[in-house]
Amino acid sequence: MTPSRAARAALVPLGLTLALALAGCGGETEPGAAPDPTVEAPPTSEAEEPTDAPATGEPEPGVPFGEGCAGLPTGGPDSLSSLVEQPVSGALADYPELTALHQALQATGLGDTLDAQQAVTVLAPSDGAFAGIPPEQLQTLLADPAGLGAVLGFHVLQGRLGPDELAGEQPTLGGATLVVEGSGEEFSIPAEYTLGGRAPATVVCGGIQAANATIHVIDQVLQPPAG
Repeated sequence: MTPSRAARAALVPLGLTLALALAGCGGETEPGAAPDPTVEAPPTSEAEEPTDAPATGEPEPGVPFGEGCAGLPTGGPDSLSSLVEQPVSGALADYPELTALHQALQATGLGDTLDAQQAVTVLAPSDGAFAGIPPEQLQTLLADPAGLGAVLGFHVLQGRLGPDELAGEQPTLGGATLVVEGSGEEFSIPAEYTLGGRAPATVVCGGIQAANATIHVIDQVLQPPAG
């Protein structure tokens, strides 16, 4: 599939209300005179019921989504406005909770490779995701640079994928295929694509923008399925 589609237009604000008061003016009659049947009674004034634009369930384009975004800095060198000006490796280095991923990228030389890409999507395992790997398994992975590089490359998807185009079969930078499920603000990767293989990985904070990448933080480390 081709992963680059136009981003969805901004959502229509909810809670739009229009109140129209329509009043008509009738003619006056002499005291005691019978009403003129040709004079129409003024229309009654009614306010329209408030109407809400339908909620689409989609996050606003360009705005991070997910419960894990609550702690994002609003100012300083780690703020979103700062990250968007940096290539992806710099954004990962400055983003809280992605220290382990940044160090792994630097150890394999993939940081420079990612920075050279024009448009990619990174499914970025949080520090908690790396901490969840059993120590023996993590040491084995770190001792194999080629294997670690293959695992990290599986987290990089072709094109910048927003929430309206993230779900589906996505080609990775290394030529494999990764399946993302979900919609709106809830996305997951099936357990068969995770390093532990026991439960699906979840996007905890999505839609973070770097200069050449869209970053979705996930709660597990991924790996290509066996076979």
